[in-house]
Amino acid sequence: MKEQLERMLRTIVPDLEGRPLYLLPANEVPAGILPESCAGIHGPSLDLVCKPLLEAQDRWEGRGPCLVVDTEAENVTAIALHEMAHALSRDFPDDEPSDYVAAEAARYQAFQVAADSDRDQEAIARFGAPAWLQHDADFIRATAHIVGRARNRGETVSFGDTMASDYEVRTPWWQYFSALDAEIECYAGASFSSIRAMRPPAEFVELWCGDVQAWLMQQAEPTRAARFIVEAEILKFARTEAA
Repeated sequence: MKEQLERMLRTIVPDLEGRPLYLLPANEVPAGILPESCAGIHGPSLDLVCKPLLEAQDRWEGRGPCLVVDTEAENVTAIALHEMAHALSRDFPDDEPSDYVAAEAARYQAFQVAADSDRDQEAIARFGAPAWLQHDADFIRATAHIVGRARNRGETVSFGDTMASDYEVRTPWWQYFSALDAEIECYAGASFSSIRAMRPPAEFVELWCGDVQAWLMQQAEPTRAARFIVEAEILKFARTEAA
């Protein structure tokens, strides 16, 4: 199954050309990497965290997206696409400081301990960051594109299964996907980095800006951090080029 998922991802994600992709079954990684409540995980430094394991398997080829997936899960394709969408919603990291691995591993483990329960939501509430920040507009957009490509390839995967279970903005996810229909069709073979550099369709932008502003208005006493996050979400669309 791991090899099948890797082939599928390389077929539909041109950004992976010439770059390693590390897809690790959950039963191969050390305890603590994948929280018990999750069927998959990705992080921008997860390749460094898993580097000792990858080196032991003679698989380390330098920095690249790393996904840990429960390959025995019924909806494993949707899980892999979800985690890959996380990777594609940001630039791939290329740096590898010599002393980075140990420090990053410790930080990542600490994050997982905090995130593997309702304490994560409590921490988010304390700092004023919205729960939707981990599944933001960039993630939704990447998910829509990667699922569309997988379906065109013949994969039997639904958009709903691939979206986050803790999706928390007011607009239903399918409305976002509908707003991206023309873009998905027009840029079916484009790199995700080039899509990310373009301004999304106006309807998509309007939905997201309205949702994050509505979230802020619902906060009884919004923190400075919350206001900053919402402002940043809105301003980032002004920095992208019109498609």
